[in-house]
Amino acid sequence: MAIGNEDLKRLYDVCNAALFDGKLPDIPVCFEDLGGEFNAHMCARYDPFRPVERRWDVWVGVADDLPDRLLGSGGGCYTAFLVEVMLHEMCHVKFVADGIGGQDGGGRFTGEPHSAKFYAVAEEHGLRCFFDTDTDYDFELVAPEAAELLAEHGITVDMEGQRDMERYVSEGLGYGGIVPMLEWQHQLSQ
Repeated sequence: MAIGNEDLKRLYDVCNAALFDGKLPDIPVCFEDLGGEFNAHMCARYDPFRPVERRWDVWVGVADDLPDRLLGSGGGCYTAFLVEVMLHEMCHVKFVADGIGGQDGGGRFTGEPHSAKFYAVAEEHGLRCFFDTDTDYDFELVAPEAAELLAEHGITVDMEGQRDMERYVSEGLGYGGIVPMLEWQHQLSQ
């Protein structure tokens, strides 16, 4: 694998500095095998019942068959896919760090679920969020401005893999199948 745990931690730290004003906690970030359950998954959790030095956890689980081309080459170059996953989970961390959210069945504090409030924070921190009304599929893209800001901090975001999704969005916005997530959330609340 071209990307290692050190690369992942660097990405978190730079995203924190560049897009979250350095306000997120310094937490462990690492890859983990999910046994094929997901392609890639990040989890952010605060557990007040654990010792102080281990209360924060953010980890990335990567399936054995996830190709390196979805991650990046390391050394400061990451795919838009991995940056999007990181920023998404960092938004969860922000809610947890701010004490906003709920607890899961195990008593762990899990932060804000995917809601209008969550997507508004995601849009403030480098993501563009969409909903496809034809397929009931929601997705996020790295905002070009976020990629530029990360570049100023020494992180290259390879946007090539996102180009097909950009085309899908622009075509979908034209016929109404793709809706910006906050607009969709607003329609649901009416």
